[in-house]
Order: sequence, then C-alpha cells, then structure tokens
Amino acid sequence: MLLPRAVSGLWGEGLVVMKLRHMGCEVEWDGGQTRDRDLRAGCASRDFHVQVKTSTAEDGRIAWRGSGARAVEWASDVERLGMRAIFVLVHFPTAAEADFDLDRGLFQIQLPEDAKVSVASAHAFAAIVDIERELYGQRARRRVGRNGEKIGDFLSPDGLAYPLLASQFPALNRTNLKRALARPRKIR
Repeated sequence: MLLPRAVSGLWGEGLVVMKLRHMGCEVEWDGGQTRDRDLRAGCASRDFHVQVKTSTAEDGRIAWRGSGARAVEWASDVERLGMRAIFVLVHFPTAAEADFDLDRGLFQIQLPEDAKVSVASAHAFAAIVDIERELYGQRARRRVGRNGEKIGDFLSPDGLAYPLLASQFPALNRTNLKRALARPRKIR
C-alpha cells in the first residue's frame, strides 16, 4: 500500500527528527500537534524552531499561501524567545510503502530511498516566496477567471499555491544547517 498524502507531512517531520538526531542535535517533537512550529531542536549550544514543509509532488513543489512576510514574522516571533527559526523542506519523489498489521495494531512506513531533505533560513525562504509571487503576478491570464478576470489580465500573486521547489535549497547537513541558523546580514 502506498503512503496516503495526509500522512506525508507527519512522515516528513519524522524524517527531519531522524536526520537532526543523526547530526547530534537534541530534538523535541510533538508529533505534528503544534501550531507555527513543527519541532524544536538544539545543536552545538544553539536552540532553534523548525517548520517542516513536505512535498510528494513529482517535481517537489512546496505549498505556501501568502507572502514571504509570514515566514519573516514567524522568525521574528521565535527570535523574541531567544532562538532561531529555519525551514526544512522534505521531498518524497516516490511514494513510500506502508504496511498495516491490524492484528498487532502496527502501521509501518518504509522510507523512500530517494527522499531529499533541504534547509533554508526563514529569510531565504521568504525571499524566494516573494520573488516567485512577483514573477507569477507578471504573467498574463490565458483563460477567463472564476471571478470574471479577463484573458490578458495579470494573475494575482495570491493565486500562487506552490511558489517553491524543495530543490531550490541546499541539502540538510551540518554546514548548511549552520548557514541557515546564521543571523541575516543587514544591507546598508
């Protein structure tokens, strides 16, 4: 049986927990029952919140509604608590195999060998969201819209549901995690 899409977000979080623990981080995970953060971790005396975004789409599209300002606001809220905020993007290009053992009450999911895990600072995530939304808003509509929009009208940036690809960010490893946790530089 293939892994249902509804479970993929939870499985993505589990994979991130596993990867961070293999990197020597301590991870606190509430199993997807949190709002505005999926897990909290600490590595090399740095504490940080992680927002995990998971994709099962063939091309690794990541869903995000709204502007990048949402990501920056979340990061600012986390920074007020004295921590850093990062996004970890998980891409399952092929579906995971899942087995139910109803007699023992077990549900097992086989990790796809081609799973990809990327990391981004909240600011880098937000910047790409805003760039993609701006580019989308410069495209002309090719068909009549639901709300009476005409062919040739520009698309609304709010209509962009999948502004990112997981492959736009570097793989999660110690070096890239350190970069994502670095404070953003001020532009003069």
